[in-house]
Amino acid sequence: MRAPSTEANFPPTLISLVFAAADRSTPEGEAAFARICRSYWPPLYAFLRRQGEAPAAAQDYVQGFFEELTRKGSISQMNPERGRFRTFLRTAIWNFVLNQKRSERTLRRGGSRPHVSVDELAGVEAELASLGDAVTADEIHDRRWADNLVSEAHAELRQSYVRAGQETEFSELSVWLVKPSAAGAYAELAKARGVTENAIAAAVKRLRLEFRDCLRNQVLPTLGSPADVDTELKYLLSVLLEGQDRPRG
Repeated sequence: MRAPSTEANFPPTLISLVFAAADRSTPEGEAAFARICRSYWPPLYAFLRRQGEAPAAAQDYVQGFFEELTRKGSISQMNPERGRFRTFLRTAIWNFVLNQKRSERTLRRGGSRPHVSVDELAGVEAELASLGDAVTADEIHDRRWADNLVSEAHAELRQSYVRAGQETEFSELSVWLVKPSAAGAYAELAKARGVTENAIAAAVKRLRLEFRDCLRNQVLPTLGSPADVDTELKYLLSVLLEGQDRPRG
């Protein structure tokens, strides 16, 4: 698995994307902007919706915020010493919204087209409706954040298997990526492959370790210090587990 590096005292995944997205007249800039939006749109949209913003207003604010963030010069706001990137974004977008409200204008850049799918936003809305009023805006933001990081890590791991010509192996083993494997769970696959259950268990263990590396790759660029990565991973997993255990409705 590839190891993340640092450049100019800031993790390159975010810094390079934001600089690239500052010039959206190029295919590279548009692709960078799309990737940033894909990763951070849903949690910020969910955060604003739980703060009481209507769906259309929340879309406009998130879109305007990312347009502002990727302008040349706005990068100076992204100081890693201020803490985790998810916390920075949550604070920054709320300040952006307050500034827009003070100016009595709603931005509708890009025709107000969200840079995520309509289906994905519908999924966020369904989740918000199911949670009731017990969950705070911060909790919803962090839960969506965790979901997206896991999705990105899963996609990164799958792609590495595809490049190695092992897509079928990934599909067969990834069903046990996060869920526990009961005794005898590997028997059917082992028989189909003509190997022992221990061999399947070893392959699943290896896959889980690779997934953890991918997850670290996703988490590290969102932190001010690499020393925080284990704490952040622990928090991320606790958010996901709490979301699974929380009663709906």
